[in-house]
Amino acid sequence: DKVLVYLAYVAVVISVPFLVALAAIFVFYRQLWSFPRWAAVNLAVSLIVSLTLFIFGVDATTDPNCYVTTLFLQYFILATFLWALVDAVYLFRLYSSAFDYVASRADFVWQTLFAYGAPLVAVIVTAAVTQNSYHRSDSCWLSPDSGTVWALAGPLVVALAIISVLLLQIARLMMADKATAPVGIGATRGFRAALVFTPLLALAWLFAFLAVSTASTAMAVVFTVLISTASVVF
Repeated sequence: DKVLVYLAYVAVVISVPFLVALAAIFVFYRQLWSFPRWAAVNLAVSLIVSLTLFIFGVDATTDPNCYVTTLFLQYFILATFLWALVDAVYLFRLYSSAFDYVASRADFVWQTLFAYGAPLVAVIVTAAVTQNSYHRSDSCWLSPDSGTVWALAGPLVVALAIISVLLLQIARLMMADKATAPVGIGATRGFRAALVFTPLLALAWLFAFLAVSTASTAMAVVFTVLISTASVVF
């Protein structure tokens, strides 16, 4: 479907430059480095890879690497949401400590291992259990017939639930005037960005699921609009 192809190009043209620019700024300007920016760079990289694989690889069923494409899609989509979770945890610890919390080197190491290690474990276990029924026959996407799609959808739902609880708790702290110190201005911006970005990201991938399942142009349009908006907001 030419419409879907054009929509794919639109999503890439709008989303990827913003994400690459963000990652490049933080990588090359070391004075800007901090834990939330480290999380932002890794989230951006994970989103770039997952978006590129989804746009250009999900329909490449004749490619002998379709199995590998599905593996990497599962991995990087999970990593994207886990980095969003890591950022939400950082914001919550910052607000709940009245801005006394400073991420240590150990925080960088352990949370990086979590955000990249947990998806790796999920992919290895899923692939080992399902073997030949890992992906769909008509697309490089997790198979709903063998239940492997829940190896992606399940962790995403859990991550989103935890992020939602953390953001609500942060909002409660703000309402209670426990986080009004001037040093909290940057964190407040981070909170507002997370509050907008996370729902957009979740809805975008929900419509990606629906677009693959139904081959619907309408769903693909919604996915394109949401993922492009999320990338710009991020």
